[in-house]
Amino acid sequence: CVVAFVQDRDNGGKILQVKKEPHTPGVGIKSRVKDTRSLVVYPNPARDHLYVNFGRMTANRGQLNINDLSGRNMMQLEVIPGYNIQYLDISHLPGGMYMITWVESDHVKGRARLLLTR
Repeated sequence: CVVAFVQDRDNGGKILQVKKEPHTPGVGIKSRVKDTRSLVVYPNPARDHLYVNFGRMTANRGQLNINDLSGRNMMQLEVIPGYNIQYLDISHLPGGMYMITWVESDHVKGRARLLLTR
C-alpha cells in the first residue's frame, strides 16, 4: 500500500490531504495469492547475512528474490521444500533498502523489507 501525505508547513504542519493506493505485484509474477504473508527477516537492519523465516515449512521448490527499490533483481536464491528458515549471505550487496519476495509455484507467498547497512 502506498500512502502519501501533503502538509502545510506554514500552518503548523497541518495535514491537508491523504491518499492511499493499493500495492501492485512485482513485474513478472504470474498471479497474486490472497494469503500473502509477511516474511520474518532478522537481523534487520543487517550487515553481511540474514535469516528468512517463512512462518511454516516450505511445501514446494520456490525462490527468494531480493530487489532494490528501483525493482532491479540483485539476488535470487532457490528455496528447497521442507525448510522453515533460510540463511542468506548478503555480504556482496551494497547498503540500502531491499524488498524480499518469496515465490512458490508461480505464486507470491510472502514479502519483507530489508535495510542493509555498511
